[in-house]
Amino acid sequence: MKVLGITAEYNPFHRGHKYHLDKAKEMSGADVTVVVMSGCFTQRGEAAIADKWIRSETAIKSGADLVIELPFLFACNRAECFAAGAVDILAASGATHIAFGCESENADEIRAAAAGIVSEKDAIEQLRRRLMKEGKSYARANEKAVRETVGEYAGDLILQPNNILAVEYVKRLEYYRSKGRIIQTIPVRRRGSGYDDVNPGEKYAGATAIRRMNINDMRDYVIPESWAYLKTMEPLPDRESEFFRILRGIIMRAEASELADIYSVGEGFENKLKKEIVRADNMSELINSLVSARYTAATVRRILVNVLVGVPGRDADIVLDKGESAASYLRILAAGEKGREYLKILKKSDEAPLQITNVNKVTELTDEVGSIVLKYDLKAADIYNLISGYDVVKNSDRVRKPYIELHK
Repeated sequence: MKVLGITAEYNPFHRGHKYHLDKAKEMSGADVTVVVMSGCFTQRGEAAIADKWIRSETAIKSGADLVIELPFLFACNRAECFAAGAVDILAASGATHIAFGCESENADEIRAAAAGIVSEKDAIEQLRRRLMKEGKSYARANEKAVRETVGEYAGDLILQPNNILAVEYVKRLEYYRSKGRIIQTIPVRRRGSGYDDVNPGEKYAGATAIRRMNINDMRDYVIPESWAYLKTMEPLPDRESEFFRILRGIIMRAEASELADIYSVGEGFENKLKKEIVRADNMSELINSLVSARYTAATVRRILVNVLVGVPGRDADIVLDKGESAASYLRILAAGEKGREYLKILKKSDEAPLQITNVNKVTELTDEVGSIVLKYDLKAADIYNLISGYDVVKNSDRVRKPYIELHK
């Protein structure tokens, strides 16, 4: 059986996503397609435009067979952690092929860059740390370290967001290869526009550009299934204002030492938070005041989400420093007919992790990593509902159930 794995945010599911999904299925000849999707918060540290339940249902209606949640601790994190968590879950889901979008037309170049980064891992890490101590951001220090140790082509490659993730996916797949598990890569050239771009002629736009549009303008760039729920959300919830209001109270109340214990906060950033939170009048002002050569806007946003959810560094380190597979469980968000049948096959496998469709019935999750990961999935969902103005009880992960398609 050919099992295609795709990592996505579908925030929202647009025409470029549909092209990628269909093309990947065609290239792989997949019998079943499994998507691992970010939940409430995205890799760039933003609240998703719609909740994970709506977005996963849309994915099933658009051609995916099974949607599994990418846990919050991986989903709202830098590219390396995001990609590693996604590949681990897809591998645990039995993926034989993994597809990803990229800007490069040369798949071999991506593989070569990934192989070089893996082989020069220690040298890159040493140089990256030195550059970060000099004040460079993780992304800038990493790009420069890769350029100097692997080559100019690799440095150029990871300047593009999709290529960055593509390289990280391949890096994690090399880990599985070293363990004797071969998963085929399916690089799909990105079609249409970059994250922030709009191509009105072909009706393609990046997800970031779409989210900045008014509801009516979105219609031309998203698929009908996305438009069906987006038009009911007008006006979109003002999550930024509510996020800022709650965050301001948390930071003002906390001691600097408490903030320093939050994951990815440190080296004096906690003092900067305390200083700037009383000066800023809104989220944009706060983020702008915190951005520096060391901290990009995306990094700042992720830190603020960690403060809002309350993720201590010690918990994140237990999960992210594990080194081995991050897939302690498979959290099912939606399944089509083929997806339901495939889940039955997975359940018979001795190697597949626990499938979770109802968190209230989880009794087998005894390992420390899995317990921590699930705890912050639930917290992130509650916070998302709170800042969205949704009923926190009715929309709780303890109440909502996966979308299960019974018949096409």
